[in-house]
Amino acid sequence: LLVLAGCTQASADVTITTSLADTTIQSGDNTTITVTTTNNGDTPITGKTRVETQDGPITATHPDESLLTTTLYPGEQVTRVFTVNAETNARRTDYELTTTFFNHETDSVIKTTDVLSVTNQ
Repeated sequence: LLVLAGCTQASADVTITTSLADTTIQSGDNTTITVTTTNNGDTPITGKTRVETQDGPITATHPDESLLTTTLYPGEQVTRVFTVNAETNARRTDYELTTTFFNHETDSVIKTTDVLSVTNQ
């Protein structure tokens, strides 16, 4: 069993760090994943943060989609919290959560992956 509770991925200008509140939940429950994006460069960067799940009974949502596209100035960071829900029909297994930051200036993508374990009630 591999559980990645927090991951960091960086490019020359951007770092994204993720942290799952819970690495294991029961079907029908939810948890959160916190995503912090930092501009390490010398110029402003505009990009969009997303958390994607494998097709199936796991979803990741943010309460305000308009906040996911952000302009970060040099040295600035922003944190967004997504809710991850396991439907009641989620079977007992591990699910990948892929967090991406798409840099609009360079058309580049930074990715990190976390693993959420779901157990049956």
